[in-house]
Amino acid sequence: MTEAEALRVLGLQVGGRKASDSDVRIDSETIRNAFSAQMQMLRGARSEADTARERQRIDRALTLTLLARDRLLPADSRAFAPTQEIPRVERPRTAPYALAVLLIGVIMVAVGLLPESVQDGVAVVADPAPPPAAAESLQLSRALLDDVRFRLQEQWRQTSPLRLPAATDLHAVNLPALPSGWRWQGQRDGAFAAIEGSSGNWLLAAPLLEDGSLYWACFSARPGYAGCQVLPGDAIVERRLPRGQVGARLLAEALARLPDAERQEGWSPQRWYRQALQQGEPEAALALADQAMAAARPAFEVEGWLSQAVDLFEQRQAFPEAIAALVRLVDLRLVAGRPHAETLAWLERCEALRSQQPLVCPEASSIGRQLERRADSPQHWDDARWWYQRGIESEQAAGLEGMVHLLALGRAGTPQRRRALMLLEEAAESWSDYSMRQAGIVAADLVRIWSRGWSVEADQGEASWWASQGARLGNVGAALHLAAAFALGLGTARDLDRAREVVRVYADHAPVFEVAFHREVARRLQSGEGLEADEDAAAAWYRRAFELCQQLAAAGDDDARFDLAGMYFSGHGVDRDLGEAARRYAELLEVSPQAAGNMLAWIQATAPDAALRDGRRALELARAVVSAAPTPTFLDTLAAALAETGAFRDAVAIQQQALDLLEAGALPFAGGADVVDRRERLALRMAHYRQRRPWRDDGLG
Repeated sequence: MTEAEALRVLGLQVGGRKASDSDVRIDSETIRNAFSAQMQMLRGARSEADTARERQRIDRALTLTLLARDRLLPADSRAFAPTQEIPRVERPRTAPYALAVLLIGVIMVAVGLLPESVQDGVAVVADPAPPPAAAESLQLSRALLDDVRFRLQEQWRQTSPLRLPAATDLHAVNLPALPSGWRWQGQRDGAFAAIEGSSGNWLLAAPLLEDGSLYWACFSARPGYAGCQVLPGDAIVERRLPRGQVGARLLAEALARLPDAERQEGWSPQRWYRQALQQGEPEAALALADQAMAAARPAFEVEGWLSQAVDLFEQRQAFPEAIAALVRLVDLRLVAGRPHAETLAWLERCEALRSQQPLVCPEASSIGRQLERRADSPQHWDDARWWYQRGIESEQAAGLEGMVHLLALGRAGTPQRRRALMLLEEAAESWSDYSMRQAGIVAADLVRIWSRGWSVEADQGEASWWASQGARLGNVGAALHLAAAFALGLGTARDLDRAREVVRVYADHAPVFEVAFHREVARRLQSGEGLEADEDAAAAWYRRAFELCQQLAAAGDDDARFDLAGMYFSGHGVDRDLGEAARRYAELLEVSPQAAGNMLAWIQATAPDAALRDGRRALELARAVVSAAPTPTFLDTLAAALAETGAFRDAVAIQQQALDLLEAGALPFAGGADVVDRRERLALRMAHYRQRRPWRDDGLG
């Protein structure tokens, strides 16, 4: 908008020549008076408008008037300082250009609020116009409040009893005369407070803009004033009011703290939060979103408030707050099943904001995982798949692995193991931060899922196929399963020679692999996993594992030394001996401080034999281990140590952390060794701690 256009909007022309000509000078007082007159005319027109279309057009005219005022008038002379005493001023004289003001305003409304060339980007179209943008709405609200300030000055000399009407038209704002000892003080946002210096009593007259109408509300610190809402003992209002800092949001918060029975009809917190939102306060949008959720309002309504909060926080450059609101918005959209492309646009916006500061935004892969966790229909699996694909496009490992699981397990279709394997291998070859080792870990996960039947029907053939691929990718766990499968004929033909070949290849790099192979075969025979249980055969395989482990440990193999301590702890291949296990774990503390420290702490906290228990030492070891790696396993041990020392409340809290981490780390709808095998035992131990009972190891871990 040029200066000439701004003058035209305000009707400022003299003698047929524009007031911006060099020989014509328009001072600030003239501009303010023109602005006030124009606002009065448009407000009157709006109050008489019959349709939403007319009101929208007039709202744009109001905004354009404000822009014209801002173009011509310095900010420091647009209104008096909001916290100063209200000056006693005379009503301004009628200017000779009043008729021009009225004429221009009528023309604006009649022809569509000026041609596009004059509106500086505020276009008028034949179809109903959308609501003003956030910035325009904010400017419009401030313009109306500025107009209130001018009118309050103009009508200051009028007198009446000490009361205020609950609502009034802008043309008839009347403020009361005050008794001796009281004074009026300007407030922000168009509000004015009456302060009684002797007692500290106060009365606040606050304007509320709704639908283009101006309402007045009265608030007081004590009852007795007609039409005033009492806010007794409200620390925020009482502390800030004398300094002129009470705004719509603070009033909303004060009203929200009142019991419903003490709140006057019509003055709900929501109304004042909306007022604060018009004035650009994003915290008000968050409050409205919370209230809408608490009232079970439609999801789109909550989304609207959160969207406004994001916009306003971003305008304020409060990027952490903007991202926090944006994350809530994304979560809500997922629950509501909004279109994925629109939600993805919000994630991209989050990334743009994140570039301003070191903050974390949700990833497409994490959204896919959330959806997979709660999937209960083919459509939900397809939704998760869509997000995993977006993650793959951004080279996110979680997206790749989520997609591989969906394909390999046949979610919403038949298993597509070769396509899943191809995705893994392509990523390992072309992604800069994804390796064959990571691909092998995914294959090993699928081995356990198919072998143990986690969320799918167990299929030893699928398990053996993925074991062969994992072994090829260099994963020891997958190779171990493959060797055991050949030895026992699980999902493949029984072939001891091929089993020995797998063992030989891996034992060349890690001699203890042969021990692990014998223990795995024994475990399968003992549990009957995938075949008929055979206790005698299992015992024979365990004894052979113990003999091999003894030989390797005697030769100084630290891995074998650790496994040997574990055999004494579990009683595999040898009689269970917790004392011998503890002695051996103590010898390994320097070699493996976390693993050996955790096992020693567990024995000293839970051993049935009191001679082996040492709660203080167990607590010291467990805390050191958890400080280095707060895993569910290590937290479980720390909780047991706390219970042994009598700190049962802390033990319950730590055990809950272990359970939470266990759930968070589980494979979606596939469990995971920790979740499937240990969730119930962790919960059982926590029940003991709630009953103020320490845990005693029963040999099952």
